[in-house]
Amino acid sequence: MILLVALTTATLVPYDQQPATASCAAPHLAFTDDVVLLRGTTVEIDGTGFANGCDDVGSCTATLGCTSCDNGPEPTPMRDITLSLRQDGRTWPLDTADARATHDHFGRVTWAVQIPTDAARGRATLAPDQGQPVKVRIR
Repeated sequence: MILLVALTTATLVPYDQQPATASCAAPHLAFTDDVVLLRGTTVEIDGTGFANGCDDVGSCTATLGCTSCDNGPEPTPMRDITLSLRQDGRTWPLDTADARATHDHFGRVTWAVQIPTDAARGRATLAPDQGQPVKVRIR
């Protein structure tokens, strides 16, 4: 009987929940280092995570029989994101695009870029305004 009372009390007593830790991915290009790009060609470069805000940064409270969560403001897709090519102190702005707002592709962006013909063969960096740059090779 004591065990039953203890278990019932433990399930009905509200408890403090620890705040969630955000785990939304930072904006990044959708490929790894060492991609080879050919001068003068047109290619599509994809990126993900291009959103302002993160819907997992809220907190929840529990009361007797109820749980209430506040996730804060809704995330919004980033706009006017420029992708640039950097090499040996030069920068070529390649294209500017908006991240998508659709449910299945939220925060994804696609740039249609032409690789500059005056870029030198060798290492270079693709860099979005926001997010991580990626090393590439130019041929």
